[in-house]
Amino acid sequence: MLATHAAPLCGALYSAFFHQVVTGCDDSTVAVWDVETGTKHLLISNAHGNEEITCMALDNSQHRLITAARNGTIKVWNIQNGHIIHQLEVVEEAEITGLVALWDQTLLTVGWNQKIVLYDFCEPGTLYVPAKPSWKGGQLHKGDILAVEYCPSLGLLASATFDGEIIVWNVESQSVYLYLRQTPPERSYSPVDKLLFLQHRSTDEVLKETAILISSDGGNLHWWSVLGEQREFGFYYAPVKDEVSVTGLSANLINSVLVSGDTCGFIQVWDISDYGLSPKSQGSLKKPPLLCSWRGHSSTVVSVKHFMFNSDSFILSGSSDKSARLWTPDGKFVGTFGQEKRWDLKNPSTFAHPKDPWSDRKEIRKKRTPTKQPAYTDGLLISSGEPLRKVAGETEEKINQKINGQRTEEQREQLQECQLPHPDGARQSTSPSQISVEDTVQSCLTTPQLLTSTSNQRKHEYQSLFRHHLEDDLVRRITGRKARRRVFGAINANKFNRFGTLCSPFHALVTPEMQKLTLPQDLPMSPRMLSHGIVCTTESDLRSLPLTFPELDVEKTEEPSLSERKKSSAHMKTPLLPPLVKHTRASLSHSKNVKSCRFPSQFPQ
Repeated sequence: MLATHAAPLCGALYSAFFHQVVTGCDDSTVAVWDVETGTKHLLISNAHGNEEITCMALDNSQHRLITAARNGTIKVWNIQNGHIIHQLEVVEEAEITGLVALWDQTLLTVGWNQKIVLYDFCEPGTLYVPAKPSWKGGQLHKGDILAVEYCPSLGLLASATFDGEIIVWNVESQSVYLYLRQTPPERSYSPVDKLLFLQHRSTDEVLKETAILISSDGGNLHWWSVLGEQREFGFYYAPVKDEVSVTGLSANLINSVLVSGDTCGFIQVWDISDYGLSPKSQGSLKKPPLLCSWRGHSSTVVSVKHFMFNSDSFILSGSSDKSARLWTPDGKFVGTFGQEKRWDLKNPSTFAHPKDPWSDRKEIRKKRTPTKQPAYTDGLLISSGEPLRKVAGETEEKINQKINGQRTEEQREQLQECQLPHPDGARQSTSPSQISVEDTVQSCLTTPQLLTSTSNQRKHEYQSLFRHHLEDDLVRRITGRKARRRVFGAINANKFNRFGTLCSPFHALVTPEMQKLTLPQDLPMSPRMLSHGIVCTTESDLRSLPLTFPELDVEKTEEPSLSERKKSSAHMKTPLLPPLVKHTRASLSHSKNVKSCRFPSQFPQ
């Protein structure tokens, strides 16, 4: 069966702004597809390293993608170029199960840590965003939170847990609005798999007091009223088979159609235009009219989405069978994201209908069966007896190995029959290339109709040869990456330098583990800093603090004055020790004469 990803999908989203589909899978890969043609627009590999992606969401502008992983990491991406915009603080190493974009700069998350956590993107250029785990209403859930849903028109948030508890919160005050279902200590309900607010009903003054919230647990769809006097309007079992859970819910814009997907791979479309408008006294409700039902996947449907493209309605489904598919509301198969053949949503003749995904599998298998392999002979590529060209970079020895490996026994017998007899009775062995050229000329002379198909065959051979070289180049690159990975080992994301703006994976290999430095508010100030009026109480002040004082640099570099120069010269004129004089022979003889000369005591008058 044709697959969209190499691993089971965690969800599939639709961006009405860009008309694109976003899919994520367990091997931490995210792909962006063009919904109109089914072509791939962007691929993000290793979005969360080796961790599985558990849930995804789009912000209110539908420009940014938010992904969460099993280890509690959350990242915000640019949906057009795949760049990381924000990386959110990890509260606990627990799986994230729900993401809700409350406002343009606020994100709410829930998960197995049983907490409701907020994130504020006040500074757009900040990569690292801290968490705000202090929910004013308190962390009241005692079990793992599995589902969350937001109603912007009423400002209400619904959260549900593994033990079946459902709480509706007032988002503005962060307080409990009401308990739809509170789990008693002695008993527990089935885990709630999905929550869905009927947004159109919540905006209508008449319908907002009817059932506007749907919860799924154990295959039962419960209908709840949030603003009416009676809370539970009833429930009914939706799946076709027994002991099946509903894991995907979606409604159209006017809330007249409900789409559900279950763990058996079935997709159902219900007419709910007049359903859930009046409460049931007790017990289960009758099922709404079933418009269409079909099996779209071979395993669990993890998400379904009903959306409009131009004026037509379509259904997007993602499954753990590694595929994401597109359908019409009446169950017609449009195609699988990742298939070679493109579709055009404006032209229904390009849809895969009346085929289904399982008949498409047979067609793919037929395409993959090799028809006729081209023979490599004496460095020439021979197809239908016609020499095309010599394969670059291949020696004669390699070509002979390919001939021996690809040629069948029938082809070998044909080559033996083509050997011509020698005049002296011995068999003359001609080269296969000569035989092929002769056969080509003879076949072209005897069958002129082959000339029309020669160009198409030659084009196919060129494509096969080009694809062969591309695959070899890809194998070489993958082998080189694996070799480098064995040398350097696995990259630890915790070793990234959080204080820098650029960091390559090889920087992370040599950077020691770092923790975020929290500075004290009362840093000691020196007397010189206080005299200059320097204040350092926050981390931003510390970053802008000058490491040197300009006054000191000016004093050091200032030249001495003229008086100072005179003092220094006068000080140098009076040496502390007498100078050393080296005596010569002339000076020594002169000193002897001076000593021998005696002056008289009295001079003659």
